[in-house]
Amino acid sequence: MAMRYLIGPMSRPMRLGLFAAVEAAGIVVQSLMPVAFLPGTAIMLAGLLLTFSQGYTNKPNDLGFEDWKPVTFEEVRRIHGNLSGTRGVRLPLLYRPAAKALLVVLVFVFAAIGFFAPWVGPGSGTGRYFIGLLNSFIILVPLFFGGTVKLWTPTELAMKLSAFEPVFTEDAAADIVTTPYIRFDKDSDGRQIPEDLRFMVELRRNPPDFVGVQFQVVINNGENGPVPYMYAVYLCKGKAVSFQRVSALSFGEMVTEPGGDDEYATLVVRQETSGTGYHTDEADCKRLYRMVVEGMRRIAK
Repeated sequence: MAMRYLIGPMSRPMRLGLFAAVEAAGIVVQSLMPVAFLPGTAIMLAGLLLTFSQGYTNKPNDLGFEDWKPVTFEEVRRIHGNLSGTRGVRLPLLYRPAAKALLVVLVFVFAAIGFFAPWVGPGSGTGRYFIGLLNSFIILVPLFFGGTVKLWTPTELAMKLSAFEPVFTEDAAADIVTTPYIRFDKDSDGRQIPEDLRFMVELRRNPPDFVGVQFQVVINNGENGPVPYMYAVYLCKGKAVSFQRVSALSFGEMVTEPGGDDEYATLVVRQETSGTGYHTDEADCKRLYRMVVEGMRRIAK
């Protein structure tokens, strides 16, 4: 990614040379007489416009597409690994907002001391010392503020991937087919951006009116912040034999909610949301998966 400046385009040697010339001119003006301190400083600050550049960020400029596609487990693991790696990056101090804020404070402090304090006025030796420090900070501003880096992680997608991990690490049974689906958006360059995830679980020999089970995760607001909540949806073609068998199944303490229409009937199986039930941890997700898969086998007999 090329660095984009506020003023441009021009070659880097030309930009740096012009910046050095403007800063030097500002220092010369400052040294002419005490009353020229402010004009000289203004010239130096104006020179900074040559070095202001846009920061780097990995946040995509998505266009609002919603395209669900089946993907491999390798693709899911790759995306999960990339998100985990981004969260683990530690930026150097110069790229952090606190360091930049401290620099701004110091610039104003030295400016106030160097110009407004009567005991060290701009014409005194002490005043020149503080003015020298101020000029040094101004010249170093591009080092602190140029090309800042902001790392972005899609928090909800990362939480959903972690919630699904117990499912896609479960030992695959010979009679079960599990397919991950990812919803992709696109950016202005046509690159695909993963935004959401769900799993479709099917029997290798599905009854003709049975589609399968979708496992989905939503993000709830917990007492200590967002938490994942997994649920399963049985999908049947109409309300014929398979739907009648699904509806007759017992899922213990789980809540069941029939729905759909005559074309596609559904049965939602989820954890009760009372108490702390709005959050499904790893054990909850595995229990739901195993219970629902066993129910699939029972309706196929």
